[in-house]
Amino acid sequence: MADNNNKYRVSIGSTMGPFSFWGDDEAVTGAGFTDTMEADSEDLPQHMIECRRQCVEYFDGRRTAFDIPLRAEGTEFQREVWAEMCRIPHGETRSYGQVARAVDRPGGARAVGQACASNPIGLIQPCHRVIGSDGNLTGFGHQTKDLSLKRALIDHEAAAHVGPIEGFEG
Repeated sequence: MADNNNKYRVSIGSTMGPFSFWGDDEAVTGAGFTDTMEADSEDLPQHMIECRRQCVEYFDGRRTAFDIPLRAEGTEFQREVWAEMCRIPHGETRSYGQVARAVDRPGGARAVGQACASNPIGLIQPCHRVIGSDGNLTGFGHQTKDLSLKRALIDHEAAAHVGPIEGFEG
């Protein structure tokens, strides 16, 4: 097992604001939007360099899924919810109730909401794709009032699915 004492942090700019992720010698352990850009750690391991590349591609609209080692600390239930969030296709959403049923916890929509709010690896584990059963946006990153970032992420992914119409000559 690698020495996990080394900690790394990387920040990138995006149209939605600074985005940072952090981890150790083995995996990315956290991610989220931040208020400021911070200097990247030196001597980054390959998975952190790869995460930066994949995040830039995501924000540029060229990536729909992440393929990097993740390690999110949480309860077994939280990890099940986070894994289910990662199965929601890019550009699609699911309700908290749908996610609850998918992890065999019918009636557990509120518990799913709490697990989403506890997601330590924002964006990469896409909690923004989980919405209310009525289609409305609800809490995001412990926020309930300003859901503009959640809306921006959903719109960003929806826009990536819009392309040229085959055979259309305008």
